Amino acid sequence: MAGERGYESLKNLMKAGNEVCNEISKSLQESTVAHALEQLALQINLESEAHKHLANTLVKDVSIPLKNWADAQLKARKPIEDCLNSRFKAWKDQKEIDKKYRGRSYEKTKEIELLYSKLDEAPKSSKSVAKDGSKMESSIRKAEDELKSTERKYHDATREVEIARQACDNEMCKACDQMEKMENDRIEETNKFVQIYANSMSTLTDKMARLSRELSELKIIPQEDIISAVKYYNINVPESEILLYDIYAESEHNAMTQERRLKSLSHWMKMLKSDLEIQQKSKEGIESLHGFCRKNENFSTSVQSDQIYFNRRSIELLTRLFQASLYKIECVYNRLINVQSPYFKDEQLFTTNFTKE
Repeated sequence: MAGERGYESLKNLMKAGNEVCNEISKSLQESTVAHALEQLALQINLESEAHKHLANTLVKDVSIPLKNWADAQLKARKPIEDCLNSRFKAWKDQKEIDKKYRGRSYEKTKEIELLYSKLDEAPKSSKSVAKDGSKMESSIRKAEDELKSTERKYHDATREVEIARQACDNEMCKACDQMEKMENDRIEETNKFVQIYANSMSTLTDKMARLSRELSELKIIPQEDIISAVKYYNINVPESEILLYDIYAESEHNAMTQERRLKSLSHWMKMLKSDLEIQQKSKEGIESLHGFCRKNENFSTSVQSDQIYFNRRSIELLTRLFQASLYKIECVYNRLINVQSPYFKDEQLFTTNFTKE
């Protein structure tokens, strides 16, 4: 933007920018910002849907089936464990019985051996001793009968311990086979769930990568937004006008002899033509400098490009000032000497004729 109209437009836009709430409201309606935010909203919705789809997949295809599988496996494993535990308990109970009868057998054997020792040590000459010996023999026979009964029970108990151990081992082997199969099934099912999760994450990653690329391609172009804002404000400020030379001799209403009027007009025409020649040389100098800077990068860094533009624009506008003023004066001069008026391509841009009282 350039000129007074551009300046006024920018000034009004910057003034509105100081009002934060209004600025936000209006800036969000500007073209590239609005488009970028619309695309951002769309991408966020897509990202939300992608995460929602992942969550639904994890719940529906992984979490719930995995829990159902674990519950079913626990239900199937419990009777196996209960049966094996009962076998272990029976084995333990039989070992306790075996321990009891083994202890009794040991005690009864010791008792019998003690009786035999006493019987062997007792003298056999007197009747009283013979009577005591008969009692001891009777006690030994009774103890031996009790030992036989205890040993039969101990014999049966040890056999039952082995039978219980074998039953426990057999049940343990069956349980191991069943539980190994269940564990293999669990691993296979878990692998399926892991694959579902991995595939879902891969899909999400691809979507997020695509969304990231699309977001990175969003652009906000301030220049376009400023132009849109200017159109929104509908500013209609006229451009500043070049003030042309308005000499005394131009107006025939000003008292002056024709000879002096023509002389004054001729004098100004020469000055303006000289000014135009100077501007032409200045223009050539600026263009030469610009061309030199483009060819010599090291030198161009010391010359500001915006200054070259400003100087070029200044020469252009000064040239228009001198051309338009010269045209006005030549029109008056030619009319006074009855010569056709010159041609000037920007004649329609004249807005006001100034007259001196």
